[in-house]
Amino acid sequence: MREFVPPPRWCVIVFALALGACIAVHTAGAQSAPRLDLGGALEVGGEAERYLRMMQLTGTVPASPWTALPFAGSAERSLLPRGPHPWQSRFGATTPASGAFHWLRPTASTTVNTTFPYQGAAGPVWTGRGATAAIQGGLAGRWGRVNLQLAPIAFIAQNAAFVLAPNGATGGSRFGDARFPFNIDYPQRFGESAYGRLDFGTSSIAVDLGAVTAGVSNAPQRWGPAREYPLVLGPGAGGFPHAFVGTADPINLGIAVVQARLIAGRLSQSAFSAAPADRAQRVASAAVIGISPRGLDGLELGFARFFSSTEPATLDQLLRPLSLRGLVGAIGDTITDNLPNENQIASAFFRWAIPTAGVEVYGEWYREDFPGDFRKLLIKPDDLSSFMVGFQRLLVASPRRHRLARFEIVNGELSHQERGQRGFVAPLPPYLHFQVLQGHTQRGMLLGSPEAYGGAGWRAAVDDYTERGRVTVALERALRLDWLPGQPTTATRVRPNVLYGLRLEMLRFDGARDYTVTLVPAIDLNRNLLPGVERFNLHAAARVRGW
Repeated sequence: MREFVPPPRWCVIVFALALGACIAVHTAGAQSAPRLDLGGALEVGGEAERYLRMMQLTGTVPASPWTALPFAGSAERSLLPRGPHPWQSRFGATTPASGAFHWLRPTASTTVNTTFPYQGAAGPVWTGRGATAAIQGGLAGRWGRVNLQLAPIAFIAQNAAFVLAPNGATGGSRFGDARFPFNIDYPQRFGESAYGRLDFGTSSIAVDLGAVTAGVSNAPQRWGPAREYPLVLGPGAGGFPHAFVGTADPINLGIAVVQARLIAGRLSQSAFSAAPADRAQRVASAAVIGISPRGLDGLELGFARFFSSTEPATLDQLLRPLSLRGLVGAIGDTITDNLPNENQIASAFFRWAIPTAGVEVYGEWYREDFPGDFRKLLIKPDDLSSFMVGFQRLLVASPRRHRLARFEIVNGELSHQERGQRGFVAPLPPYLHFQVLQGHTQRGMLLGSPEAYGGAGWRAAVDDYTERGRVTVALERALRLDWLPGQPTTATRVRPNVLYGLRLEMLRFDGARDYTVTLVPAIDLNRNLLPGVERFNLHAAARVRGW
């Protein structure tokens, strides 16, 4: 059965008005030259960050660790490409002088989903069914060693109705997660009416102290090498308020170059969380380290730990990621350091960029929760684990055109080994928790990747960069559901809910502005695990940036 739901008239009107507002944006104070993204700090997952990562494969961008973003200010300034390249004019702006500030490039975007929610870009904007509009702007400046950026973002989503997956709950909880509405704050829909928020966006203040940088930020982060499917921390939920301290530039220790960061922050929940009022706020503490061994140019090895706790913040809690406690116990030990009201996750990863071959390979292995003892970890390392593997290959590299082919795959389906032994009658995915009831989320959106939440996915894409902009064609697959409450988990014939999409995206430069149009026609097979039920969705988005 196939169904196409045309966009309501209200969606069309909002789409037209928002797009018109984008085009009507005019100068209120010109910048010295065209820029990319907001024109301030390098954005995680933004056009500049992805372009510079590709340019490392040409050798025109210095080899640098790429697995703890955003970059520190001094490290970011070292990444400017050397020599001619397709987007040379977009990097032509000079760094503002100390003591000055500049307006960020205003951004307006609008999105329509015809049939069901489809998250086509990073948060905090949530794109439900119907129309969604968002605006962002602000200013940035540098005063000696101090870097400041204020870039709030506001959005409003129509949040139109669609058929929810039955989760066995009633009342407001029926909007919750399809499988575990009481153990993770991951709503299918944010209520029955329009949903919007004003967020601090990519705002931050940082101080460069020689080899160390420290500050306070709300900017999205990405730890690990994934482009599409980060496992521990990615920009999918936007950012959350946190303090940080880490290396300003990678530190050369002779045998290796090291980059590290420690953060402590606060995570918030949506109105659909099952956590009681006294457990609504969570303390987040996390650390990441990347090591580039000497003699193996372009190779980076890394490790990350992330803790969330509903207990009051203490110094011991904030420094938890630096402690070996809770990593593994001795052989034969019982679980002695799985603290109440706390969840920890960890990952190990690698990235190897080889400019002489124009190739980059990378991967990450993720594990949820305290493993108990070292023997159990050796015997069953895949228990509550996920993995991601990616590949990029530069096909064309000339002053006027760069073409990149890439592929990334993720799998977060639980190993079968522990389902029965742990006493569970259904698959238990990563990111949820039975004490920290919000799971690994921020305001109802996953800090990792939806496909890694007990599912799987892959994306194959080709990016074509020219002086005019970028064109991307991608094919993607996502398995989100293979089990729902009330359905037998011992069935011999499983009909999972699988979505296929064809992503078509075009970015065009026009003077100091740039325009992006995205179309993703997608077919959802076995929608809500109903055999033969197919739903078609068209995700259409338009964005304008610049004066």
